[in-house]
Amino acid sequence: MEVEGESNNPGPSKLIPRLFYSGRDHWDLHSPILLKGPCVMLFRPYSAQIARHVLHSSRLGRLCPSLVARNVSNANLRGKPSRIVSTLLPGQLHPSDFMDLSGLVRPRFNVLPNTQAELRLHYICHEPSKQLEFPQGTTGFLYFYRPSTCVPLPACTMRFRICESPEKFDIGKDLILPNGRPWEKSIHWMINNGLADALAEEGVITRKELRTSRTIFRPLFSSHYKTIVHALHQTFSVTLNLTTVSDIADIYIIGEDSLIPLHMTGFRTLKTHLHKLAPYDDKNLILKLHLEHDLVRDLIIRVSETASPPYDKYLLEGMSAPYIKLARHSKRQAIGNIKPREHPVQAGLRILQQQEKRAKGLL
Repeated sequence: MEVEGESNNPGPSKLIPRLFYSGRDHWDLHSPILLKGPCVMLFRPYSAQIARHVLHSSRLGRLCPSLVARNVSNANLRGKPSRIVSTLLPGQLHPSDFMDLSGLVRPRFNVLPNTQAELRLHYICHEPSKQLEFPQGTTGFLYFYRPSTCVPLPACTMRFRICESPEKFDIGKDLILPNGRPWEKSIHWMINNGLADALAEEGVITRKELRTSRTIFRPLFSSHYKTIVHALHQTFSVTLNLTTVSDIADIYIIGEDSLIPLHMTGFRTLKTHLHKLAPYDDKNLILKLHLEHDLVRDLIIRVSETASPPYDKYLLEGMSAPYIKLARHSKRQAIGNIKPREHPVQAGLRILQQQEKRAKGLL
């Protein structure tokens, strides 16, 4: 793969290496070419992956300290500069960290001044051709979200707090997706793009936590949203598409060193039941659910919030979610501290109970 360069400003000549990509983890630097002035290097076709290799190459970094990798099809060599976020800690935010993402599709930014990696955000992106812009009023601060100090790192995320200033952070509200979930980026996403390493360098997270998270998330190749559950009674959302026949939704129970994938089944039966009770005029129904300990089934699923009309009479807060249950077996592999002959639901309950004791200071 050959690097292309374009000179934006006249100036003294500067030697820039010609870069060839000859394998997943192998680079060749040879055959210098002569370019003038500051250069923007364009990579194709997998710029996101290549950028991570290039930006961590010490030799190339010395030659091109301001290297920026971007996708050729979307290249805008004279676009707005990256937003630089000095910290993701809510208590240390500075007014200069304020961001206005309103109406933007893929804004780019750098987190922490001493890192070179440029990251891109998106509001909703299932496919490159189906990206939605950030809604109007998306103004505020990116921040690292950890519900409490006892919550394991794999359950932490990066969120966006809508507020006017760092002083008003506590009274602000998080950016919400159309399905009712908070907009957030998982640790899995942060690990993939190098942001987690930057957070470890700044002391926001520990290296030990990061190593454990890498082990846990290794089987999860996709960076798309995963429903992570780290505590009993923790509310999570499931979008019920009333026009399809999908019967399974996955959740992942997270512990300090374990990941237990669980299948929730019964959605097809629930949709059939709801269709008989009341006609629907919206193709999606958002269910707010949580897990509770049950002496017979180990874990049961309950409704955390009464459903929206016309189903508010049938899906009430606190009731057992009708027809929805956890499958005893999962096709996905569990990671971490799993006991012999322990099925996934039992393992999930044990991990959640350990988390509960840890939160109370009993472990």
